Amino acid sequence: MRGTPTERFEAVSGFSSEHNPNGPWSYGAAKQPGEFILLGYRNPGALMTSWHPTTALGYPSVGRNTSGKLLHGGGELLPTSCLILAPASVRRDQATWSVVRFTAPSPGLYRFSGSFESLAMGYGGTSQLILLGARRLSEQALAKFQSEIWEFDLEQDLQPGERVDFMVSASPNGDNASDSTGLSLVVERRKHLSLLWPGLAGLALAGLAALRLRRRPKPPGPRATEISRTNLLR
Repeated sequence: MRGTPTERFEAVSGFSSEHNPNGPWSYGAAKQPGEFILLGYRNPGALMTSWHPTTALGYPSVGRNTSGKLLHGGGELLPTSCLILAPASVRRDQATWSVVRFTAPSPGLYRFSGSFESLAMGYGGTSQLILLGARRLSEQALAKFQSEIWEFDLEQDLQPGERVDFMVSASPNGDNASDSTGLSLVVERRKHLSLLWPGLAGLALAGLAALRLRRRPKPPGPRATEISRTNLLR
């Protein structure tokens, strides 16, 4: 049924510090699930490249570690292998969700595989949500410790312009300290279902192939490069 992918989109390697939106990817914020506010300010730093609401408002943000090595700042370990989603403070900001949006460029059966990961010591504990339009495909919560991973693998039949959002909320305590969350995501498109099975046009398929929650063991090796969180995300 799955066959060979006809297109492949990678959220990390496809991240852009110049354009938002960028191809099928958009980086945004939301006051509530189903909403989307495009992040308009880019901060192309030497170690991190990130998108923010404005020059004065630093969160929510979506960024990537572009240094080529593991970074350590403010109790957070920031790898190069994922996007960094940092929500905003419930106490201070209206739009608190950090969002990476994928917009289907063409019809087909899309497979979404990847993971969310807690990145900070003393992680605040956030909710993660995968949303199609206003419909929740899957959701999970990462607890208050570092290197917890939620792995997902799901398929969805999409028409051009349909959007799938990958979202991270602020922690229940209301602030966004230590809430930075990694998102690794690969999207593969296969032929549209109506082309595979005549007579099934218009039939939507939404199947969860695998969902797993685990903790990543801390890797051995040299100490991560230490940086200032203020310089990293502002």
